[in-house]
Amino acid sequence: MSLKQLVCLPGSEHDHGDTQVAAALHKAGLGDFIEHLAQESREGKIWDQVLSGGQKQKLVVARIILQQPGLLFLDEATGALDPEGKIAFHQAIKDNCPNVTVISVMHEAVAPRSLSGDEFYHSVVSIADGVATKKPLAPSLPRELTTILAQPRPAEDKWLRFSRRLKQK
Repeated sequence: MSLKQLVCLPGSEHDHGDTQVAAALHKAGLGDFIEHLAQESREGKIWDQVLSGGQKQKLVVARIILQQPGLLFLDEATGALDPEGKIAFHQAIKDNCPNVTVISVMHEAVAPRSLSGDEFYHSVVSIADGVATKKPLAPSLPRELTTILAQPRPAEDKWLRFSRRLKQK
């Protein structure tokens, strides 16, 4: 199986052009392999033997970027990555799949954050003793402010008079 075929899974290599596949590999951090898209092996070894555990997880990111799913389930998807690789994994999905909803199973004590400290996820569901608890990660606005922002803005009398004068001219 060629590298392009591996990236295009679960679809066919005919579903995506070489440029799309190369771009997905680059965005996933596997740009060094682009020149080997058509090859079924490298140095006599099949891709499963060539790629490290971390590179295989980056291959998954390339597939995600290429397929652009609406809903993505991840189960310990970053287990073979170092801390920087974990951040890069989540950042690549966030940057390249803006419309995806991600449900990720992690056994991390703290959810991953970007290098700038931004959360990758909106909330975390913790399951302990058979009870699931959802906790928002992003700070929410105070209820009073949310209520005010949800109300339609009252039109100011001066603005209405100004706009009427413009229409009369």
